[in-house]
Amino acid sequence: MSTTLITNGIVVDAGTMRPLDILISGERVESLLPRGSEVRADRVIDASGRYVLPGIIDAHNHPVYADRIDRLSRAALSGGVTTVIPYIGAVAAWGKQGGLVQAIDDFIREGETGSCIDFGLHCTLTANVMEEADEAIPELVARGVISFKAFTSYRKRGMKLEDDQILHLMELVAREKALLAFHAENDAILEYLEAKAVAEGREHPRDYPATHPNISEAEAIFRVLSLASVAGCNIYLPHVTCKESLEAIRLFRKWGTVPTLFAETCPHY
Repeated sequence: MSTTLITNGIVVDAGTMRPLDILISGERVESLLPRGSEVRADRVIDASGRYVLPGIIDAHNHPVYADRIDRLSRAALSGGVTTVIPYIGAVAAWGKQGGLVQAIDDFIREGETGSCIDFGLHCTLTANVMEEADEAIPELVARGVISFKAFTSYRKRGMKLEDDQILHLMELVAREKALLAFHAENDAILEYLEAKAVAEGREHPRDYPATHPNISEAEAIFRVLSLASVAGCNIYLPHVTCKESLEAIRLFRKWGTVPTLFAETCPHY
């Protein structure tokens, strides 16, 4: 197995900055050494005047719009991201046809040939694949896919799940001890406010936030966590945007009714 020594750099690790050398064996860090250690390696990288940081894991990205995994991975690597975990599924609104397992297999093949960094995936579940879910979810978990995503909104795009579908999905995911993420917004509120905005000619990007009020997200998050409490499902809430939602999340953490509860926000909020 080949070895690499990164020497003379400032290692940033777990909140500290230290002058250390790093010995890598294969693709794994074997040890952190005092600077100047006389260690032989097949390759030596001189990091003088530079910081050496662990690779970043970006667990929320979408290579299904303007770019693909090859370009996404190159862009990620240029910013220090060494692992991406995108949301992938048989989503008609993303231009993807075919079944759920096929969509996952297609992405894995594309990633294995086109990605220049490590990758995983979250499996996106929409209304059009619910008939497959009972068989597909255990199969995908067996392949190593351990996180899924669903929507409480975007009915017109065929992405929204009804509460009874959500409960069934939660039971499936809980049975596999996997994690279920939600894009949580109240679809009725969104459709009502969007239709009203269009009728009034308010279609500029600056008019968008008014059609997605805080209460829409907070209500949906409260409802998702209520259902998860019944089903015993582990939940991950991406792109949380407002304090009302955070208060609902803190309430359920206080109650302790959701087995595992993660929440994420984004820098642009």
